[in-house]
Amino acid sequence: MALSLALGGCSGGEGPPSAEGGDSAVNDPAVNDAASPSPDGYDFTADPAKLPRDAAEARALAAVIALEPAALGDGFVAASPYESDPATWAVLDDACAWQRELLPEGVLSSLSRYAEAPGADGEPPVRVTLVVTVHAGVESADREVTTTLEEALRCPDQQLGRGEYVTGLSSFGAAAGVRGQNSADDHVVETGQFTSDADGGPHPYTWAVDRIGSVIVGVSVRGPAEESLATDALAELRSRVEEALG
Repeated sequence: MALSLALGGCSGGEGPPSAEGGDSAVNDPAVNDAASPSPDGYDFTADPAKLPRDAAEARALAAVIALEPAALGDGFVAASPYESDPATWAVLDDACAWQRELLPEGVLSSLSRYAEAPGADGEPPVRVTLVVTVHAGVESADREVTTTLEEALRCPDQQLGRGEYVTGLSSFGAAAGVRGQNSADDHVVETGQFTSDADGGPHPYTWAVDRIGSVIVGVSVRGPAEESLATDALAELRSRVEEALG
Protein backbone atom coordinates (compact mmCIF):
# COMPACT_ATOMS: atom_id res chain seq x y z
CA MET A 1 0.00 0.00 0.00
CA ALA A 2 1.39 3.40 -0.96
CA LEU A 3 0.99 4.94 2.47
CA SER A 4 2.20 2.01 4.53
CA LEU A 5 5.43 3.91 5.25
CA ALA A 6 3.37 6.35 7.32
CA LEU A 7 4.01 9.52 5.40
CA GLY A 8 3.49 12.52 7.63
CA GLY A 9 3.07 16.20 6.76
CA CYS A 10 4.79 16.54 3.38
CA SER A 11 5.53 20.16 2.66
CA GLY A 12 6.88 21.83 -0.42
CA GLY A 13 8.66 24.38 1.71
CA GLU A 14 6.45 27.35 2.62
CA GLY A 15 3.86 25.38 4.54
CA PRO A 16 0.30 24.29 3.73
CA PRO A 17 -2.55 26.21 2.18
CA SER A 18 -3.67 26.91 5.69
CA ALA A 19 -2.02 24.34 7.89
CA GLU A 20 1.41 23.87 9.33
CA GLY A 21 3.77 21.89 7.11
CA GLY A 22 6.81 19.77 7.84
CA ASP A 23 9.24 17.36 6.28
CA SER A 24 8.39 13.74 5.57
CA ALA A 25 8.53 11.64 8.72
CA VAL A 26 9.50 8.36 7.08
CA ASN A 27 13.13 8.56 8.24
CA ASP A 28 12.33 9.24 11.89
CA PRO A 29 12.19 5.92 13.80
CA ALA A 30 10.23 7.45 16.66
CA VAL A 31 7.61 8.81 14.31
CA ASN A 32 7.43 5.55 12.40
CA ASP A 33 6.89 3.61 15.60
CA ALA A 34 4.06 5.95 16.60
CA ALA A 35 2.52 5.74 13.16
CA SER A 36 2.68 2.00 12.65
CA PRO A 37 -0.62 0.40 11.60
CA SER A 38 -2.98 -0.46 14.42
CA PRO A 39 -5.35 -3.44 14.51
CA ASP A 40 -8.28 -1.07 14.00
CA GLY A 41 -8.42 -0.09 10.35
CA TYR A 42 -10.73 0.15 7.41
CA ASP A 43 -12.40 -3.17 6.68
CA PHE A 44 -14.71 -2.55 3.72
CA THR A 45 -14.23 -4.93 0.79
CA ALA A 46 -16.01 -4.41 -2.50
CA ASP A 47 -18.13 -7.19 -3.96
CA PRO A 48 -16.07 -8.37 -6.98
CA ALA A 49 -19.27 -8.90 -8.97
CA LYS A 50 -20.09 -5.19 -8.64
CA LEU A 51 -16.73 -3.85 -9.80
CA PRO A 52 -16.86 -2.29 -13.28
CA ARG A 53 -15.32 -4.34 -16.07
CA ASP A 54 -14.93 -1.62 -18.69
CA ALA A 55 -15.07 2.13 -19.25
CA ALA A 56 -18.83 2.22 -19.78
CA GLU A 57 -19.54 0.48 -16.47
CA ALA A 58 -16.97 2.67 -14.71
CA ARG A 59 -18.63 5.84 -16.01
CA ALA A 60 -22.00 4.62 -14.81
CA LEU A 61 -20.55 3.87 -11.37
CA ALA A 62 -18.87 7.30 -11.15
CA ALA A 63 -22.13 9.04 -12.05
CA VAL A 64 -23.90 7.22 -9.20
CA ILE A 65 -21.20 8.11 -6.68
CA ALA A 66 -20.59 11.77 -7.60
CA LEU A 67 -22.51 14.28 -5.50
CA GLU A 68 -25.00 16.76 -6.89
CA PRO A 69 -24.60 20.43 -5.84
CA ALA A 70 -27.66 20.29 -3.56
CA ALA A 71 -25.96 17.55 -1.51
CA LEU A 72 -23.33 20.11 -0.43
CA GLY A 73 -25.85 22.32 1.37
CA ASP A 74 -28.13 25.28 0.88
CA GLY A 75 -27.15 27.68 -1.87
CA PHE A 76 -24.97 25.34 -3.89
CA VAL A 77 -25.72 25.18 -7.61
CA ALA A 78 -24.04 23.68 -10.65
CA ALA A 79 -21.13 25.72 -11.95
CA SER A 80 -20.46 26.17 -15.66
CA PRO A 81 -19.14 23.83 -16.90
CA TYR A 82 -20.80 21.33 -14.57
CA GLU A 83 -19.04 18.08 -15.53
CA SER A 84 -15.74 17.06 -17.05
CA ASP A 85 -15.28 14.57 -19.86
CA PRO A 86 -14.92 11.23 -17.98
CA ALA A 87 -12.46 10.03 -20.64
CA THR A 88 -9.95 12.61 -19.34
CA TRP A 89 -8.40 13.49 -16.03
CA ALA A 90 -6.36 16.32 -14.51
CA VAL A 91 -2.56 16.07 -14.71
CA LEU A 92 -0.01 18.39 -13.08
CA ASP A 93 2.55 19.23 -15.77
CA ASP A 94 6.23 20.10 -15.46
CA ALA A 95 5.36 23.80 -15.10
CA CYS A 96 3.11 23.02 -12.08
CA ALA A 97 -0.02 23.82 -14.07
CA TRP A 98 -3.04 21.52 -14.25
CA GLN A 99 -4.09 20.19 -17.67
CA ARG A 100 -6.71 17.65 -18.71
CA GLU A 101 -5.34 14.67 -20.60
CA LEU A 102 -6.72 11.38 -21.87
CA LEU A 103 -6.91 8.65 -19.26
CA PRO A 104 -3.82 6.44 -19.00
CA GLU A 105 -3.88 2.67 -19.04
CA GLY A 106 -5.40 1.32 -15.85
CA VAL A 107 -7.85 4.19 -15.34
CA LEU A 108 -11.38 3.49 -16.56
CA SER A 109 -13.15 6.77 -15.79
CA SER A 110 -12.59 10.08 -14.03
CA LEU A 111 -15.61 12.31 -13.48
CA SER A 112 -15.39 15.80 -12.00
CA ARG A 113 -18.41 17.86 -11.02
CA TYR A 114 -18.21 21.57 -10.23
CA ALA A 115 -20.46 23.45 -7.82
CA GLU A 116 -20.52 26.89 -6.23
CA ALA A 117 -22.40 28.90 -3.63
CA PRO A 118 -22.49 32.67 -3.18
CA GLY A 119 -20.39 34.09 -0.38
CA ALA A 120 -21.98 35.74 2.64
CA ASP A 121 -21.70 39.46 3.41
CA GLY A 122 -19.87 40.32 0.21
CA GLU A 123 -17.37 37.50 0.45
CA PRO A 124 -16.37 35.66 -2.76
CA PRO A 125 -18.18 32.45 -3.72
CA VAL A 126 -17.27 29.03 -2.38
CA ARG A 127 -16.19 26.77 -5.24
CA VAL A 128 -16.19 22.99 -4.93
CA THR A 129 -14.85 20.27 -7.22
CA LEU A 130 -16.00 16.68 -6.65
CA VAL A 131 -13.97 13.93 -8.30
CA VAL A 132 -14.64 10.21 -8.72
CA THR A 133 -11.92 8.18 -10.45
CA VAL A 134 -12.45 4.49 -11.13
CA HIS A 135 -9.36 2.39 -11.71
CA ALA A 136 -9.11 -1.06 -13.24
CA GLY A 137 -7.40 -2.33 -10.09
CA VAL A 138 -6.10 -1.44 -6.65
CA GLU A 139 -2.49 -1.08 -7.81
CA SER A 140 -3.38 1.68 -10.25
CA ALA A 141 -5.45 3.50 -7.62
CA ASP A 142 -2.60 3.16 -5.14
CA ARG A 143 -0.24 4.88 -7.58
CA GLU A 144 -2.63 7.82 -7.83
CA VAL A 145 -2.56 8.25 -4.05
CA THR A 146 1.25 8.26 -4.05
CA THR A 147 1.30 10.81 -6.86
CA THR A 148 -1.11 13.05 -4.96
CA LEU A 149 1.22 13.14 -1.96
CA GLU A 150 4.26 13.84 -4.12
CA GLU A 151 2.66 16.70 -6.04
CA ALA A 152 2.61 19.09 -3.08
CA LEU A 153 6.33 18.42 -2.60
CA ARG A 154 7.13 18.90 -6.27
CA CYS A 155 4.86 21.89 -6.77
CA PRO A 156 3.96 23.80 -3.58
CA ASP A 157 2.62 26.53 -5.88
CA GLN A 158 0.27 25.44 -8.67
CA GLN A 159 -1.89 26.95 -11.40
CA LEU A 160 -5.38 25.46 -11.27
CA GLY A 161 -6.68 27.18 -14.39
CA ARG A 162 -6.55 30.49 -16.19
CA GLY A 163 -6.12 33.13 -13.51
CA GLU A 164 -6.45 30.63 -10.63
CA TYR A 165 -3.60 29.66 -8.32
CA VAL A 166 -2.86 27.80 -5.09
CA THR A 167 0.27 28.50 -3.06
CA GLY A 168 2.04 27.14 -0.01
CA LEU A 169 0.68 23.63 -0.42
CA SER A 170 1.44 20.86 2.03
CA SER A 171 0.05 17.35 2.20
CA PHE A 172 -0.60 14.70 4.81
CA GLY A 173 -1.40 11.05 4.21
CA ALA A 174 -2.34 8.05 6.31
CA ALA A 175 -3.15 4.48 5.39
CA ALA A 176 -5.93 2.57 7.12
CA GLY A 177 -5.05 1.90 10.74
CA VAL A 178 -2.36 4.60 10.87
CA ARG A 179 -2.81 7.47 13.34
CA GLY A 180 -6.44 6.54 13.88
CA GLN A 181 -7.39 6.72 10.20
CA ASN A 182 -10.12 4.10 9.78
CA SER A 183 -12.46 5.58 7.17
CA ALA A 184 -10.70 4.54 3.94
CA ASP A 185 -7.85 2.40 2.61
CA ASP A 186 -5.82 5.60 2.16
CA HIS A 187 -6.53 9.22 3.05
CA VAL A 188 -4.70 12.33 1.83
CA VAL A 189 -5.30 16.01 2.59
CA GLU A 190 -3.65 19.01 0.95
CA THR A 191 -4.08 22.54 2.28
CA GLY A 192 -2.95 25.90 0.97
CA GLN A 193 -4.04 29.37 -0.14
CA PHE A 194 -6.20 30.07 -3.20
CA THR A 195 -6.19 33.27 -5.27
CA SER A 196 -7.88 34.09 -8.55
CA ASP A 197 -8.46 37.01 -10.86
CA ALA A 198 -12.21 36.69 -10.23
CA ASP A 199 -12.25 36.10 -6.46
CA GLY A 200 -9.09 37.80 -5.23
CA GLY A 201 -7.56 36.26 -2.16
CA PRO A 202 -5.83 34.60 -0.57
CA HIS A 203 -8.62 32.29 0.57
CA PRO A 204 -8.42 28.84 2.21
CA TYR A 205 -7.87 25.85 -0.07
CA THR A 206 -8.42 22.18 0.80
CA TRP A 207 -8.08 19.07 -1.35
CA ALA A 208 -9.12 15.86 0.45
CA VAL A 209 -8.85 12.39 -1.12
CA ASP A 210 -9.84 8.87 -0.09
CA ARG A 211 -9.05 5.56 -1.73
CA ILE A 212 -11.59 2.78 -1.32
CA GLY A 213 -10.18 -0.23 -3.13
CA SER A 214 -9.88 0.73 -6.79
CA VAL A 215 -12.01 3.89 -6.48
CA ILE A 216 -10.64 7.34 -5.64
CA VAL A 217 -12.96 10.08 -4.39
CA GLY A 218 -11.88 13.65 -3.79
CA VAL A 219 -13.21 17.05 -2.78
CA SER A 220 -11.60 20.41 -3.50
CA VAL A 221 -12.92 23.46 -1.62
CA ARG A 222 -11.79 26.96 -2.57
CA GLY A 223 -12.96 30.03 -0.72
CA PRO A 224 -14.42 31.00 2.68
CA ALA A 225 -16.31 27.78 3.43
CA GLU A 226 -17.20 26.06 6.68
CA GLU A 227 -14.31 23.87 7.82
CA SER A 228 -16.55 20.80 7.76
CA LEU A 229 -17.58 21.16 4.10
CA ALA A 230 -14.76 19.07 2.61
CA THR A 231 -14.95 16.48 5.40
CA ASP A 232 -18.70 16.06 5.13
CA ALA A 233 -18.68 15.86 1.32
CA LEU A 234 -15.89 13.28 1.37
CA ALA A 235 -17.79 11.18 3.91
CA GLU A 236 -20.86 11.20 1.68
CA LEU A 237 -18.77 10.15 -1.32
CA ARG A 238 -17.31 7.26 0.68
CA SER A 239 -20.79 6.21 1.72
CA ARG A 240 -21.93 6.13 -1.89
CA VAL A 241 -18.93 4.02 -2.91
CA GLU A 242 -19.67 1.51 -0.16
CA GLU A 243 -23.36 1.42 -1.02
CA ALA A 244 -22.67 0.92 -4.73
CA LEU A 245 -20.00 -1.76 -4.31
CA GLY A 246 -20.94 -3.47 -1.06
